[in-house]
Amino acid sequence: MTSLFVDLPLSWKRIPTQEPAFKTITLGRMRWLSLAEIPAHSDLSQSVLTHFRHGVLIRGCNRSVADKLRPFGFRSMYIGGEALLNLEQNPFSKKSLRELVRRGRRHGRIIEVPFNEENRLKIERLKTESPYGARPQLRHLFRSQFESGLRCFIFEHFDGDWLAAITLSDVHANKVQTELLLRSKHAPAGIMEALVQSVFDRLKKEQKKIWSLGEVPFLKDRAARSFKERMTGVAGRRFKFAYNYEGLFRFKNKFSPRWEPVYICANPGINYLSLVRLFIKSNFFKLIAAQMFRKKQTLIKV
Repeated sequence: MTSLFVDLPLSWKRIPTQEPAFKTITLGRMRWLSLAEIPAHSDLSQSVLTHFRHGVLIRGCNRSVADKLRPFGFRSMYIGGEALLNLEQNPFSKKSLRELVRRGRRHGRIIEVPFNEENRLKIERLKTESPYGARPQLRHLFRSQFESGLRCFIFEHFDGDWLAAITLSDVHANKVQTELLLRSKHAPAGIMEALVQSVFDRLKKEQKKIWSLGEVPFLKDRAARSFKERMTGVAGRRFKFAYNYEGLFRFKNKFSPRWEPVYICANPGINYLSLVRLFIKSNFFKLIAAQMFRKKQTLIKV
């Protein structure tokens, strides 16, 4: 059966089994379908809309998914941008990027590791060693753990320590998406750039066409037309001291991606209360509070 949607919302993945699986988060009267596993050849209209036609919120929708949800009563709201790499082009032609890759490659090797309990625990350890490991972690927005069905590429130092990792999930035959981008705070310059280039080359050899580096929320874009969209973006950008979306944008943008708008879609619509609840459930407000407390403690010490 031909799928109604070729693309999927961010962090939804294709699986070989016949039955879909959903992770639902309650937002008052709304249900947030935060993550899902969709059979490889299923019709998404049957997998999703038959079971969750009303009172449903889905984030991470690109324009194609948002357009195809609209006839079923879903309304969309711009929330950020998705960085898409065309694997038939070469983003590493820039001299500055090539130099970073060269510097990074001096410190170890890049390998793909299988999913098992030992490697899952190594990813969890790397998360605690990242620059933001001591902060409250965002939840339900992406696949934050190494799990079955994901691919994992790691940069391993010569002494065996893991310095960086990228996990990927399948969207369709020609497209993969990034779930985790992890770097140890002790990693030398160029480690992540070298890892991205290695993964890029591997996916290209496998004849994939598109690699999504994932979303950066709160980016200014002409797709943000409504007052609600603009105000949500302004609010998110005011809290960049807690969530460094600019740093994330700069890192992903150095690979010359095509930026496409990302939407929240909901049926019957998206109200402010649902957005507030989404930010609470995702730990975004907890992250803000923790960073505000940290800044206050720093000022007191000074």
